[in-house]
Amino acid sequence: MTAPLTPSYNRANVLTGMARMFYQPYDAEEPPVYPADTVLLGGAWPSPWVPIGATSEGVTIAFARETTDITIEEQPNPLDVRTQTLGFNINTILAEDTLETMILAFGGGEITATAAGVATWGYSDLVIADEMADFSIGLEGRNANGFPRRWVIPVLKSVAQAEIAYRRVEKRMYSVTTRSLSPLSDCPIHNVTTEPTGP
Repeated sequence: MTAPLTPSYNRANVLTGMARMFYQPYDAEEPPVYPADTVLLGGAWPSPWVPIGATSEGVTIAFARETTDITIEEQPNPLDVRTQTLGFNINTILAEDTLETMILAFGGGEITATAAGVATWGYSDLVIADEMADFSIGLEGRNANGFPRRWVIPVLKSVAQAEIAYRRVEKRMYSVTTRSLSPLSDCPIHNVTTEPTGP
């Protein structure tokens, strides 16, 4: 009797778990950098990276490639397939209601803080930007070896259509969709595989 066919697989490569997301304003004079490999999985990323905080449904990477067929008269199927457009978005729904959250969700802005005085209240004013600002995004997840897998996208725009519901028993949420403006060659996925072999 023939044994049932079982495809080969490595169960350690079937991964689950959340990704951490960081952001910072993009500065062409000081482009964003990856954390050093000495920063352990779950460790703090150095300034100016800022964690996005709590989310409602984690983080999603959406990658889309539109193609064009290259055809010739002499064969019915395409001779080649070439990339027409290429885009990827980093999407999330932020669950912390802060002015910083609003800046990321609404595409840009500036916070001005005023300290309290003897007879005046302290306060912060947020002015939402008319035009979208440039952001940098960093992601961190766990790979099959238990080490960090990190991805830094240098330049993105926040393009979401945010809609915030003020409800009695539901949290306020801010939808964020960031669209990358960086070539893929500028966005290597850094996958740490082994520890150093010595001091």
